[in-house]
Amino acid sequence: DRYGDAPAYINEAVDTASSLSTTTSQSWAIGIPPAERAARLLETIFAQFSDREQEILYRRYGAGHEETLERIGHAVGVTRERIRQILLALDSTINASISCGPVVNLLAAMRYHAYPVGTVEELSQKYPELGRTLAGWEAPLWKILDVLDNRFAVEQGWVCFPSFEDCQKKTTELLDEKADRYGVVSFQDIQRVSHVPEDDLVKWIEGCGAAVIGDHVVANPTTAVSRIQAALDITGHPLSLDEIAHIWGIGQARSLANAAYSEDSIIRISKTKYALREWGLEEFISIRDFIGSRVGDESADLDDLFSEGTTKFGVSASSIRSYASSGEFRLDD
Repeated sequence: DRYGDAPAYINEAVDTASSLSTTTSQSWAIGIPPAERAARLLETIFAQFSDREQEILYRRYGAGHEETLERIGHAVGVTRERIRQILLALDSTINASISCGPVVNLLAAMRYHAYPVGTVEELSQKYPELGRTLAGWEAPLWKILDVLDNRFAVEQGWVCFPSFEDCQKKTTELLDEKADRYGVVSFQDIQRVSHVPEDDLVKWIEGCGAAVIGDHVVANPTTAVSRIQAALDITGHPLSLDEIAHIWGIGQARSLANAAYSEDSIIRISKTKYALREWGLEEFISIRDFIGSRVGDESADLDDLFSEGTTKFGVSASSIRSYASSGEFRLDD
């Protein structure tokens, strides 16, 4: 009846808290898993209230879909303010009853396994009783714990300490801290500081607005420029717009074209390939500009132009000759 691989202090607290509790006794707890003890205690607490109090708790915290105070008041025939007062009294009674013993120890174990973020599914594998529907409350144990304890929150299947928004913010800050200038960070670097299983970690990161590309995380892939930069940064070599679009699962590479042309950190190094300027590669120029750069103020050897130009631009020697014999250029064979 221990809390699995939780620290010794949590397991020791189970026995200590049970002896301190005035709400339950040792007799029914012997041999019962700790999470089941918490479930039974909450069922016992619920059963001690009057029918009207039970209905209020059911409608507010249980399977009553978290009804508003006004709607609950209408259902039981009192004002919204009166419902608020009753709930304050009920909350005080419940909190006093669970301030020590199996509930508080289960919450400590949950925090140990899930802090700062985990999943209901993962915790339920360790403590199956979390999914058990509590009598009276008519809601699973994890939901009742969620509404009774404001030190954590359950949202979209995630268990977050202290809240979903706070965990998302901390994740975003962590990614920004570890990312390079193009917003890229190694996925392994994030795994090292997280206990969340890999598949769940990918879902969490993507839910925070980042993207997982292979073995890397892109912290803020919100613009075409950031996607091009990140794709080049991750692969470490020049890419075509089609290749970049494939990496991101984008149907039309044309949506990236304007960004590639307008961003100074991205250069075109061939007819189809793009690179990061910091790599120091030669920037792509037109055939006419290429000839002009080689001729300068004097002349250039035609065979050298053919050799370099056909390789650089993927065209025939006759095309190079055609450009070299037109406009401001003149051939002397």
